Amino acid sequence: MSSLTRIAIYTLIVGLVCFSALFIQAEEKSGFDKAWSYLTLYENAESNFQKFTLAGRAQLDAVWVDPDGLDEEDNALENFSDTRWRRFRFGAEAHMFDTWKLHLEANFDLNEDFSDWYTNLTDAYIQWENSKKLKIKAFKQSAGFTLDGDTSSKRLLSLERNNLTNNLWFTAEYFNGLLVTGKFAGNFSYKASFFSSGGAPEFDWDGASWFTFWQLGYKVKDEFK
Repeated sequence: MSSLTRIAIYTLIVGLVCFSALFIQAEEKSGFDKAWSYLTLYENAESNFQKFTLAGRAQLDAVWVDPDGLDEEDNALENFSDTRWRRFRFGAEAHMFDTWKLHLEANFDLNEDFSDWYTNLTDAYIQWENSKKLKIKAFKQSAGFTLDGDTSSKRLLSLERNNLTNNLWFTAEYFNGLLVTGKFAGNFSYKASFFSSGGAPEFDWDGASWFTFWQLGYKVKDEFK
């Protein structure tokens, strides 16, 4: 299958998904919300096991260039087309007992052969949250250092994080450790963490150094209302 054919197929798939989401749009819920709701395989607010849903992301880059010109030997330039998976992650999360969440998600490189698809775990944590005042996450998770590092790749406004940021913080993002976050006194928020610096694909506790970071914030948005 040629690269141009693959681009056409991927574009068609994305277009069909968007069209389907718009077609099933309901007044109380947007079409995209309705489409993503199919990833929730189980939900029962009255049960001890409240929810089970699939999680992940798929980000595909595609390029097709039709140059109008000649090379150094006056030959017509050839068309260029290519596709590449920027990210593909897949996993699931479960919500239970009103305050607990289990999240397992892995990173896959679909540019490689099938046997080499699996790369590493990105999330494998247990979370307890009784209110907005206190949330505790343990085991493999995103360290979220700096604003750029704490911004999910699902919410980036550009194709990738900027190179300046990559030189200011460690580009490894997922570590094993403990993270405590919450809010207090109205608009104040805090974050405290303790992580292993091993950076293993799964879990790594022995033979590694440790690092910690703390954060204190204040939400000023309400002051200007």
